[in-house]
Amino acid sequence: MATMVLPREEKLSQDEIVLGTKAVIQGLETLRGEHRALLAPLASHEAGEAEPGSQERCLLLRRSLEAIELGLGEAQVILALSSHLGAVESEKQKLRAQVRRLVQENQWLREELAGTQQKLQRSEQAVAQLEEEKQHLLFMSQIRKLDEDASPNWWYLPSSKFWDQSLPKGVPRPLRLVLEGFPLHLANARIPHTTGPCAASWT
Repeated sequence: MATMVLPREEKLSQDEIVLGTKAVIQGLETLRGEHRALLAPLASHEAGEAEPGSQERCLLLRRSLEAIELGLGEAQVILALSSHLGAVESEKQKLRAQVRRLVQENQWLREELAGTQQKLQRSEQAVAQLEEEKQHLLFMSQIRKLDEDASPNWWYLPSSKFWDQSLPKGVPRPLRLVLEGFPLHLANARIPHTTGPCAASWT
């Protein structure tokens, strides 16, 4: 048994619906004018002597005019609805564009916030490091101050290099070793230059 395949209805676009509706309105208006032209003489005959079948024709024309008026009203509703849907679609497009713009701005703000947070973190680390260095310098300054307060400025043990350069060459080695432990202010004392047998007895 063969089955009948119905043609698939194509979905019309909004513009095509509007154009088709306007064409229907134009045709209905033309048809309404023709019906009115036919109904006018029949209505005048009804007022006078009625011809056979004129009442039936008038009734049919009036019913057709009512149907035409109803069709015109529905077509006007379709056009108004199409205009409203077009305005709604335009508003939706504007809202979509605003949403896309807001999403882009939100992403940009997120990136800016992340960069600012990184800069803030680096600044906090630098401040913490500077504070640590400051505390270290203060501690070292206090240590030096305590050292200066604990011992007089003139009392320290000079190095052997200093005594080697300051003492005369004639000072025997045992005496040189003893003088290395004396305070610095004794270094300015004059040490007599020893020569001869006395110097030889110290070597």
